[in-house]
Amino acid sequence: MPSEFDYVEAPTEGKVDKWGFTIKPSISDDLLMLRCLENAPCGSDKKQVQRLIRVIEAKLAAPTGLANIFPQPKPQ
Repeated sequence: MPSEFDYVEAPTEGKVDKWGFTIKPSISDDLLMLRCLENAPCGSDKKQVQRLIRVIEAKLAAPTGLANIFPQPKPQ
């Protein structure tokens, strides 16, 4: 019996959901905030955004340093 997804041309390597879309791996909260600040700085104070980006990048570069007071579990 043919499947409803036989005609889909999207790559199917890795995990896919029930609609055939690839499931992306989880990322940490800090990396998510960094991506959001880099992608959508509009409506924000430019200097504040640049400062926050530097702080988050430093935190991600040394996750066991003083900047990481509240460690987050790594996504699986």
